[in-house]
Amino acid sequence: MVSLKPCALPGCPNLVERGYCKTHDEYNKPKRNNEAFKKLDSKKTKESIKFYVSPAWRKVSKHYRKLHPICERCERTRPLNPQASVLVHHIKPLEYVIRDKESPYNFRNLEALCLACHNRIHLKRKK
Repeated sequence: MVSLKPCALPGCPNLVERGYCKTHDEYNKPKRNNEAFKKLDSKKTKESIKFYVSPAWRKVSKHYRKLHPICERCERTRPLNPQASVLVHHIKPLEYVIRDKESPYNFRNLEALCLACHNRIHLKRKK
């Protein structure tokens, strides 16, 4: 017999084998966006790839996520169930930041996001 645990949504009394109950199953959907993210990732320029793997960006990104451990978009749009931030997003795209000779490390242009929110932003831009 499988042991049942409370639904992953804080405060939900429903018991499940794992994850979310049927009522809150929509919170499982953002994890299914990985394929969309891989497609977007394959379109990055050589310059942006070089930037995102640089030690300076990794340090800034790590520091920013420490300051913002919860997805900033989820906090505004889904305050009852915000997700953890997993990456730092440039609000103004990196290509424009570089073109305009601005600092890519400016915190005013950064946003800590979960993978689902990040994918939604980029999928909207591509349309």
